[in-house]
Amino acid sequence: MIGFLEFIAALLVLAIVHELGHYLTARLLGVRVSRVQVGTGHTLIDTTRFGTQWAVGWTLIGGYTRVYGMDKADKPIAIGDYRELHWLQKLLIVFGGIGANIVLAMVVFAAIAYLQGAALGMAIHAGAMAPLEALAFGARVWGEQLHLVDGHLSLEHFRFNGTVINWLYATAVLSVYAALLNLIPTKATDGGRAWRIVREEE
Repeated sequence: MIGFLEFIAALLVLAIVHELGHYLTARLLGVRVSRVQVGTGHTLIDTTRFGTQWAVGWTLIGGYTRVYGMDKADKPIAIGDYRELHWLQKLLIVFGGIGANIVLAMVVFAAIAYLQGAALGMAIHAGAMAPLEALAFGARVWGEQLHLVDGHLSLEHFRFNGTVINWLYATAVLSVYAALLNLIPTKATDGGRAWRIVREEE
């Protein structure tokens, strides 16, 4: 379990990664990005870097990436206009955020598995546990950090490390959920925008 502040921090990380996924995909395709904002509501930070406005809203949850040409009011430009892309390239930009969330989850899960494996490996090497016993023990205390006290395994003195691992695990799970929710075709989701792109090409 994680606390409220840890939960908000996880959502903030998800929003940053998601919007960067849109931004980087658009830039790789040569499209101009007008604005990237993390959070909604009143703007706390607003600056311009690399030809893009970067902003942070006070809620620190959610966000959006404004790619030049998505808005019909944007004047046509010769280079970097979203409207000049093939519809499959448009889908790549739309799904860039979802892809970034999936990659984040994979990296975090891999890191957790590595940390757990290293901890259990040390316990086995120290002779405190047999390999099968360590495997069963690791399954029960997933997210905790192991160490030895007088030759016996203990979790008590590494609660902070366990909290960090639990937060990483929660962030990875939430990242998967965010990706799945964004696939639902509604007006406010990437799935909805992707559906509209496909409909326009029919």
